[in-house]
Amino acid sequence: MTSPQSPLTLVRATQRAPRSCITCAKRRVKCDKNIPCQECISRGIEASCKRETVKVKGKILSSSERSLSQETQLSYQQLLEENQRLKAQLAKPAISLPRNDKGYGVVRNITESFERDLFETVKHPSRTSTVLSETDIVWPSASCAASIISFARIWTSWIHCAIHHPTFEAECDAFWRLGRHLHGNEVENYLWLSIYFGILSSALLFMEEAEAVESGIAEGEVRLKLLHWYDASLFYLHRSDFLRNHHLRSVQAIAILGIVFNNVGDSDLHYSLWGAAIRIAQGLKMGLDRENADEDPIQQQIRRRLWWTIVLCEWLPVPYRTPCILEADFDIELPASLHDDEYLTGRRDGTPQPTLIDYHIAMSQISIHYHRFRFAVRQSKGSLEDIFPLVITADESLASFIEQLPEHLRPEQVQTTQVSSQSRETPLDPWKVWQRGNLCVVLLYYRIVINRVLQDQWIHDPVTFARTRSICLSSARGIIEMTKAYTHPVARHRPWPISFHLFSAAIVLVVEVRFHPGDKRDDYMSDIRSCVDFLNEIKDQSTVASRAVEILGMQIRDLETRT
Repeated sequence: MTSPQSPLTLVRATQRAPRSCITCAKRRVKCDKNIPCQECISRGIEASCKRETVKVKGKILSSSERSLSQETQLSYQQLLEENQRLKAQLAKPAISLPRNDKGYGVVRNITESFERDLFETVKHPSRTSTVLSETDIVWPSASCAASIISFARIWTSWIHCAIHHPTFEAECDAFWRLGRHLHGNEVENYLWLSIYFGILSSALLFMEEAEAVESGIAEGEVRLKLLHWYDASLFYLHRSDFLRNHHLRSVQAIAILGIVFNNVGDSDLHYSLWGAAIRIAQGLKMGLDRENADEDPIQQQIRRRLWWTIVLCEWLPVPYRTPCILEADFDIELPASLHDDEYLTGRRDGTPQPTLIDYHIAMSQISIHYHRFRFAVRQSKGSLEDIFPLVITADESLASFIEQLPEHLRPEQVQTTQVSSQSRETPLDPWKVWQRGNLCVVLLYYRIVINRVLQDQWIHDPVTFARTRSICLSSARGIIEMTKAYTHPVARHRPWPISFHLFSAAIVLVVEVRFHPGDKRDDYMSDIRSCVDFLNEIKDQSTVASRAVEILGMQIRDLETRT
């Protein structure tokens, strides 16, 4: 029988005692070597900030021991350095931003750090796939699938923009009638089935329980069917050997699944498959109009829509990452503002009319604005003199872009009461109010993202950087107010970007309460709690919302202990 090991025998032996705290070392972020460090203070976990206990040359060195010896000398040295820094700042008012040549940006901000932590927590789902072979698949009846696909045409087709719905619905009719897809090519058959189940799964994400039951889903099984058909879509995608057999349908299937990945906790898979979709699309020359001169109008518009879907999602990723495609890598027009049945005929009366695709075009244009900003920041020298004008220019460019939007998408239209807004919508266009509201949230979020580049600066100097601070706070509260005013079924707000934008808005207010509470502290705390209330309503079908509730709950409790 072996005797239990002493805790000291488990201490790691090393040649040099670590100076970074355990939390920063585990998260692989830069630590300022203080205890508590600024990173832990910003995250509200200073009480747990400590260094690892290690064995150096046979001697056990604990965090507390090093704090009494080495840290006394270190903190004194830091005081001298701070004194010199303050003297230099008085002599020259300009402030230098931190340099980070390895990243796609040049500054760290607390809000983005929280966003990355949120996605770290949803990266490792414990769920096992429900589809390991074709015999595992539970197929929907033709009437059930037809009802869900009809719903998808209104609520998800303009998010992924991957298919021509009239063509797809005709293919579905043949599939239900014959029991198979018409293509003789086995790879294409598998890819079509991947698209088929992807459409079903992504549509269920938006459906209320009553809508799903009316379509033929058993009560209480919406989440189960969503996951099962998501697994079926991935099963057929992999069965097609899509990485070896490059095909347009592979890109279509991945674009559709992009709606679902993060909701079910597959953020790593999302990242990997999206990169694969971009490379496949490039290999097929989808991003070059001149290489596709022989295609018909339907093929042209589907290619353009699909290309811009993968580009805009790559340029507007959350959390931010270096894009694997640049503007110089493609030459393609934006898709035309046409209904699906107008591809061959063009606009019948020649006058502009609201279309589902207008939202996709607007999102593509926003991605261009933001990508150019990030590229300019990366090319700058990293000084405040370089960064500050880029922030102001990008924010003003985004604000002026609003004036170019079609009238039915302009955010100012939402400022009227919800009742009068909805009364103007016809029963045939239930998507208009949702698109307009969601686009407004996206615009507010990217105003935050652009201006929070200077978040470190306004935390320490809220007067000099009052403009960027004010834009972030007003935009955050605008996102929250719009969420409070939502009158659509809560299921329409399950997709993960909505949870993410709301979480980010709440964190902006958390940071403000922590560093500059002021007389608006109670208002900010009320807004943060309302975010948690909303996220609680959708967390059962959104892993992102569920984790966001946990993180915000911890922050609320910490802020309450500080009062």
